Amino acid sequence: MATKLSQAARKLLEQAGCSEIADDFVILGSTDLRILLSRRAVEDLNDQAREVAAVGAGAQGKKSTTELKLTDCQKRLTLADLALVEQDLRIKLPEAFRSFYLQHNGGTPDRTTWVDPAGKFDDIEVRDFLSMLYFNSKGDDPDFTLNGIARSQWAAGDLPKSLLPFAIDWGGNYLCLDIADGKVCYFLRDVWSDNLSTEKNREINTRPVAESFSQFVSGLIPGEPD
Repeated sequence: MATKLSQAARKLLEQAGCSEIADDFVILGSTDLRILLSRRAVEDLNDQAREVAAVGAGAQGKKSTTELKLTDCQKRLTLADLALVEQDLRIKLPEAFRSFYLQHNGGTPDRTTWVDPAGKFDDIEVRDFLSMLYFNSKGDDPDFTLNGIARSQWAAGDLPKSLLPFAIDWGGNYLCLDIADGKVCYFLRDVWSDNLSTEKNREINTRPVAESFSQFVSGLIPGEPD
């Protein structure tokens, strides 16, 4: 028997802005973007709906694991929004990453500098954290959202599918979450050699930054004043 969305799960999806909801797909807002729902995705949505019902508003009021402050954040995410992103990209986000994005959907951090503890690499200046699903000034154009950027970069082969971009520096390079192990990597996009293979370029242009997303966020320090 096919797994069906519960009424509570449908309500969560409606709150997330889905204009059409079926047991095997949803459509986001006024877009033509149809996200197919696997049986596992439906079960996850039903589980998350039960979680929301159990903990009430406290589930979304959960504090971030860091005191990092962000400005110019986009529309606040719901658990249903996160479930849609996970289904769309076919990934499972770490709990610390989910908690952070429930509190801050992208934006400009008040602490912008990552300093390599080993002193081997130059400092990284974070410009912005990418937002999921929503980007108000661009009409929620996926080209400007975390999930849209990831999908297009993966499809073009410009970014390994194991890396999820979540922040960008002033040079257009990405801070990425390694989906396999939860570590944070820095992916250079402004350096490329036509003499090397795509795989070799990716290897050279990817360097480890932090053991986890929480470690990265908590390790950011204020940048130098202009």
